[in-house]
Amino acid sequence: FTIVKKEMKNKSFYLTLAAFLVMLFAMNVLIFSFTRIKSSMYDVLQGSHQPLSLNDFIKQEPELQHQSFEKHRSVEEISKFQKEQVELFCTNKTVAQRRNDMLNSNIIVSTQRETAFCSVPKSGCTNLLIMFFTADGLFSNKKKYYSWTNGLINAVNRGKLGSIKNTTQRNLVLEEYFKFTMYRSPLDRFVSGYRDKVCGKDTAYFWLRDAVYKFNHGKLPSQVQVTFSDFVNYFLTSPHSGSVKGDVHFMPFQNICNPCVAKYDYYGNFDSFERDSKVLMDHMGATEDYLSPSYYNSTTAAKKENYFDQLSDAQKRGVFEYFRNELDLYYRIFPDERGIHKNMLNITDDIN
Repeated sequence: FTIVKKEMKNKSFYLTLAAFLVMLFAMNVLIFSFTRIKSSMYDVLQGSHQPLSLNDFIKQEPELQHQSFEKHRSVEEISKFQKEQVELFCTNKTVAQRRNDMLNSNIIVSTQRETAFCSVPKSGCTNLLIMFFTADGLFSNKKKYYSWTNGLINAVNRGKLGSIKNTTQRNLVLEEYFKFTMYRSPLDRFVSGYRDKVCGKDTAYFWLRDAVYKFNHGKLPSQVQVTFSDFVNYFLTSPHSGSVKGDVHFMPFQNICNPCVAKYDYYGNFDSFERDSKVLMDHMGATEDYLSPSYYNSTTAAKKENYFDQLSDAQKRGVFEYFRNELDLYYRIFPDERGIHKNMLNITDDIN
């Protein structure tokens, strides 16, 4: 009886020990899985700290599956996230840390509202400037459309950061005012600039149309439209392309608004213009009826892939390399947008 009792105790001990080990193993599996999920989500939200290679870039899928990082967060949460991402970008990049002439020319200031807006062409800037000046009292009729030839250019020149002669006051604007800008996908903006300035009716840019056609075909155009492929070839390879690369309509965003210096409080997404423009309107005490009737009517986004289909792999690669830093910044600020240009830059040959 004593022997049987001892054996039962040993068996109970081993069963308890086995159950404990199984439970310990299960807990370790759960902890490991949770850590991996948490790490994965952190990487998605933070974005890669290294510039994407072209191969990685074109294979990138939208990690958040468009569950919208932005829609489910407050303005304050988005602003905090954007500032953190820009700080990472500026730390890891060699970026000019100076208050340059571009900031003085492109930041528009309302001392009354203590608000500054960096105006980026081809990013809804005309409509936002009209709203900005109407809310600031420079334009009296909020129902009227003010064109660049009808009062808008004079208002811009009066409102520029550079028009503030006192250096201390200019620094105060950059350090303490609410600072906003509207950011558009670099490749969308590039296509929009081509459609407007090369294919459009702006007589001030007829020189560019002629220069592009002559560079590619050795003669001036008659009624022939300059193709997107011709424009990209001129942009990337012409020794005279410096004038167009230095034009504010084709210049990278960070050269126009220098976020590493200005440190904006909010970056509106042009693809969410209606929603994000309200952030600026709130700070200006404006409402939607301050925006012009033509408000937001871009068709570039729907057609951009058709334009890039015209390009060779070498041209796609060249455009990507030119906008590499800006794409890195754009995807950091707007993580939902990762991978949206996959089809547009679908390179077919091997890239080292």
